[in-house]
Parts: sequence; structure tokens; C-alpha cells
Amino acid sequence: MTWLLGISAATWGEITRERKDDEGNLKPSAVVADPTVALLARWLDAHVDDAARLIPNWPSPSELFRLLESLPATPAMGPIDRKRLGLSLGRDATTGSRWLRPTRTDSGTPANVDRLVYFLHTALGARGAEAWIEYRRLALLEANLRGEPNLDTAQGWPQTK
Repeated sequence: MTWLLGISAATWGEITRERKDDEGNLKPSAVVADPTVALLARWLDAHVDDAARLIPNWPSPSELFRLLESLPATPAMGPIDRKRLGLSLGRDATTGSRWLRPTRTDSGTPANVDRLVYFLHTALGARGAEAWIEYRRLALLEANLRGEPNLDTAQGWPQTK
């Protein structure tokens, strides 16, 4: 909701915080300080479909995988397969296979994976293999910092303590 209204988490907390009077009874919500936020919230409440136009069409991990497969293979890109897809997106080695099943039965991907896939898909479309090579370096660094020296052979990400 904070993203939709263009406000910070602190502002959202202030708007939605319950307020009580001296006897402990809930008081009516305070007026939202920023009239633009109040007007936007009222508009979106009355026109829910308008909000959907602001939300990107999230590409799926399988769409990202197909785009990666369409790029010319280079050693710097590393292996592109189901296992590495899951690992590259911060999940375990079996996740890629579940994402790429023709008849997926799970409920989809977590919101943070959706966002990561969106940004990677967009960057690959704009910059091709160069974007994946840059991202792969970040993933390998993150894995190493977490104690996984070889993400390509890992079964999953090490648990943080």
C-alpha cells in the first residue's frame, strides 16, 4: 500500500495507527495530513481497477529462463539450467524445476522474487547477456559472503544465523 500511495512506511503507520480516547475507546481516524494522499486513497477506493494499471505485469521465472536461454552462451554467463535458475534467484536448487513445470500447481512466486525477476527481465531485454553477467557476479558474491563458495554446485543457500 505504501508503494501504491507513494508514501513511506512511517507515514503509513501514522495513518493506520489506532487511536484511543482517555477511556480506551477507539477514536475515529484522524484526517490524513497530506491532502494528495487522502485524495489518491479515496480515488483508488472508488476506482480499484485504476490501481491495477500501476502494477507491472510481472514476468514469470519461466519467462526469464526462456529469455536467458535465447542469449548466446558465454563462459561468463555461467550455466543456465533449472537448478541454477532457482539458486540464482536466491532459492534452493529444486525451485527452478517447480517454476518451469508446464503444469505448475503451486500458488506462484513470492513478491520479492517477482520483483527481482521483473528487474532482471527488463535489464536482459535492454542489455542482453551483459546484464546477466553483472547479476551473476552479484549472486556469486552474495553466496560467498553467506559461506557458499560455489553457487553452481550448491543445493541451496546457507542459512543465516
